[in-house]
Order: sequence, then C-alpha cells, then structure tokens
Amino acid sequence: MNEIIQIVPQKIGEENQNVVSARQLHQALGVKKKFPDWANYNIDNILFENNIDFIVVWSEPKIGFAFLSETEVQNRTPQSLTASGYQSDFLLTLNTAKEIAMMSRTANGKTVRNYFIQVEQEYLELLKSGCHCWQNIRNEGKSSRKALSDSIQNMIEFAFANGSKNAKN
Repeated sequence: MNEIIQIVPQKIGEENQNVVSARQLHQALGVKKKFPDWANYNIDNILFENNIDFIVVWSEPKIGFAFLSETEVQNRTPQSLTASGYQSDFLLTLNTAKEIAMMSRTANGKTVRNYFIQVEQEYLELLKSGCHCWQNIRNEGKSSRKALSDSIQNMIEFAFANGSKNAKN
C-alpha cells in the first residue's frame, strides 16, 4: 500500500491513538483554500473537540513531524512562534481525518478516506491474527524518530558551543 499521509502514534486526551497532520491532509486532499482558512472551517466550525478529536501542535516545516513539546510552547505566544519560523498544525485522529476527507469535495477526498479505511483494516487483521508484529513496526518508527530528534538536538548544541547565536534557526 502506498503511504498517502504519514500516520503516527500520539496521545490525545487519555488515549494513545494514530493521528495525521492536518497540513499533510490538506495537501493530500488537494484543497485550493489556504491552510489556515481550511483548518478554521474544518476544525473550528465543525465542532471537533480539542484533546478528543485533535490537538494543536507547533512544528518546524523543514523538520517535518518534529513538534515542539508542551514545555517549549508554554511560555511563548503564537506570534513569537510564527516569527521564529514555526507553523501551527493539528494532529487529527483517524476518525476526524476520515470525516474531513468525506466532506472535502475534492477529487482526492474519496482516495484519502479509503486509504485511512484500508490502514485500519490491515491493522485490525494483524490484531485478529494474533500477530504482534505491528508493535515492532511501531517501535521501529519511534526509535528512528527519536534518533533523528537526538541528532538535530546534538547539532544545535554543537552550534551553540561553537558560538552560533541562531542555532535553532
């Protein structure tokens, strides 16, 4: 199966769930509206609930699925984050992403929705078969993302140690 949108595990509320980036969903759907307008309509106006259907995150676009932690965002304003090159994003549960895909009215909407359904079916079949190989796949993904984050952090620390004032940029 071709990966249309990256699906990653994330805790939302009290539950670990598979989620997707709203920015990646927007791109995959081929929506003509700008992301902020599209997100405002689809997330705020359709009454999805924060910490149930999605969470708000801030990311560095060059890094991809590397998001700032809550403590990194805690003492900063959205304006200061935007000025530093970060973008707001939403991590959507698969059910929320499917619902948005169904309502998108784009040529890719049905394809994206079917992709999510297929991923869930494959996941359920693995669970039913008693195979726990999905846990290994998930753990491999976690370790590679951690290794990448650690490498980036080491590069930033090295740059600071060598006198860079803009290492985080």
